[in-house]
Amino acid sequence: MVWIHGGAFVVGSGATYPGWSDGGSLARKGVVLVTLNYRLGVLGFLAHPELTAESAHHSSGNYGLLDVIAALRWVKRNITSFGGDPDNVTIFGQSAGSEIVSILLASPPAAGLFHKAICESGGSMGFRQPALHGDVEQRGVAFGKTLSAPSLAQLRALPAEALVSATGARFEPVVDGWVYPIDLYDTLSQGKQRDVPLLVGSNGDEGQIVPSLTAEAWRAEVARRYGGSAQAVLARYPADTNEAARLSKKAHDTAQADFIASTVVSLAARTGKSKVFQYRFEHAPPPAPNAVARIGAYHGAEIPYVFSSLDSQQRDWTVVDREIAGLLSSYWVNFARSGDPNGESLPMWTDARRQPGSVLAINDRPQMREVSVSDVQFLNALDYGPDGISRQARAPIAVAAAVSQQAAANALAKPVTGDQHRSYTFPSTDKQMPFRLYVPTGYDGSKAYPLVVALHGGGADENQIFETTNIKALAESLGVIVVSPLGYTKLGGWGNFLPIVTTHQAAARAAAVIAPRASEAAVAATSTTSQPGEGKREEPPLRALAAADPNEYLEMPASKIIDGRTVDLSEQDALNVMDLVTKEYRIDSRRVYLTGNSMGGIGTEYLAAKYPERWAAVAPAGCPTPVWSYPWQQLRSHGVAMLFVHGERDNLSHYKWSAALADAARSEGIESEFLLVHGASHATGWNEALPQIFAFLLKHSRSETSVSAPVAHH
Repeated sequence: MVWIHGGAFVVGSGATYPGWSDGGSLARKGVVLVTLNYRLGVLGFLAHPELTAESAHHSSGNYGLLDVIAALRWVKRNITSFGGDPDNVTIFGQSAGSEIVSILLASPPAAGLFHKAICESGGSMGFRQPALHGDVEQRGVAFGKTLSAPSLAQLRALPAEALVSATGARFEPVVDGWVYPIDLYDTLSQGKQRDVPLLVGSNGDEGQIVPSLTAEAWRAEVARRYGGSAQAVLARYPADTNEAARLSKKAHDTAQADFIASTVVSLAARTGKSKVFQYRFEHAPPPAPNAVARIGAYHGAEIPYVFSSLDSQQRDWTVVDREIAGLLSSYWVNFARSGDPNGESLPMWTDARRQPGSVLAINDRPQMREVSVSDVQFLNALDYGPDGISRQARAPIAVAAAVSQQAAANALAKPVTGDQHRSYTFPSTDKQMPFRLYVPTGYDGSKAYPLVVALHGGGADENQIFETTNIKALAESLGVIVVSPLGYTKLGGWGNFLPIVTTHQAAARAAAVIAPRASEAAVAATSTTSQPGEGKREEPPLRALAAADPNEYLEMPASKIIDGRTVDLSEQDALNVMDLVTKEYRIDSRRVYLTGNSMGGIGTEYLAAKYPERWAAVAPAGCPTPVWSYPWQQLRSHGVAMLFVHGERDNLSHYKWSAALADAARSEGIESEFLLVHGASHATGWNEALPQIFAFLLKHSRSETSVSAPVAHH
């Protein structure tokens, strides 16, 4: 469970509430509790056009959100060491923390980092109009001018104290089309949220009496929030006197919190498939000694009950208080564990999808009841909603958000170049697959580039190809984009679906494919039992093994854990990485290539055989004996050219098998060549041959209408 604190984006810390205790009470119920800090105020949410220009995502201002995402990534990588499950993470927050939770429901960079969400008294709608990027950028410029620092360089030259002590400006999350793509209302109404179980609620006295509020100030606030509907709001929440205005604001603010919670729940229940639960905390805690009196179930009153940390505060707690603390903390822990708060001896909490309009009232006698709809319906019916946005104005706001997203897309005309560590999120599971990407530094978005997909070998990961070969220098000099996705190969890898060939049975499958097609000389050459590499091993004669079923396809395996990273892959996920790159960069679809060594070479052969329509040419290297049936006709019809590469002193498989396979492919009318790397081992053959491999690949271009003629040389 990861706690995100509140504080209106200007105050607070991860210790604000759990700091009343050590968090142990909640942890003892069977969870690992994580609290975090994020940058606040100007340091966390300053947007500025010059900061935007520096960003590869054409974004600025959401640094506090990025801090939270960075913390969640830390949890993903490290929580196993603390007994936590990285695939069962619940984010929960209150007030501004709740708003962050709601933003992360649709934030692309947060994909795969959490699996359940709890929003306590807050969401990214309802209290104010969503901040739009262009507006907030100018707000940042105006802020700089108040400090005599209108430029970014001048702002950076100021002492930190001067920035954080400046007053008069509001800093908050901004709709930027990237971290914060659209506001919560549009997210949920369009079904664009991350479809995870939700627990959402508010408190019975969110609004409090503000002694300094005047009738004039309340009328001005209503006019600012509601525009053309201000008179209707003042008729319901009058401002005839100062005292009436204070009571009106209290009632209005509580109704607005109910409106937000009810709207979030109803939209999520309608557009999502996951469970949704709504609560209303109505229990009034005893007052703190010497504290300013707060009446009833005020904003934040539920927090010590959620953490079951009553004893960390000196108050006159009662038996009922302790019962509610046990109840609330158990609900939260149950929800984090399974996505359902219900449990033994707890009052039943009904899923809002099954009973729309129902809410669990948490008071001295917790029970389900209907949502009090009078104020909620009134606010929902206004031309101007409680977020200050008229229904007619929602379309321009959606357009403005789309403009921000388009600005981010336009920034990709000058995207990040050079060596990049990236990740791909699986649509079905929200898991992430890291990949390495190299884009030539002179990338020009006006022209299309060749793409080489390079698959690493067993015992390696996505970084191995980039760190131990000259592939980046080749990509730069030849003007080629190269991507290397993380595969299974670190723990057996592509070999998990095509096992390393050490048995006669596996070799027999290859023989059945190759023998009828390879030349007599090539078949005879495989009859050797001598391996010239670092060791010797038996290689059965090819012709003697040609009796097995040639039509057997073997599938990719289930999940693997690689350096603590759970990777649920199919071959389609490797292709999805390629597709992601083609969306961000301009790729010549006729010049997409595939290569790999060892298990990556097997993956190359497999993907070429199964998806021949994707490739202009492929170059498998150092493959153990092939163990599946090639769809020769499909390869030929799509004009896929093939280069089989093998080190002369490869100690894992004999190069003559690759030679025979190239011969067999050629006899089927497929353009194929065999490259023997003299003196090279299994590990070095592909590395040394990369210049020749790139030269072979790049001379081929996939034709949409014709078939390449076979090459008649070996």
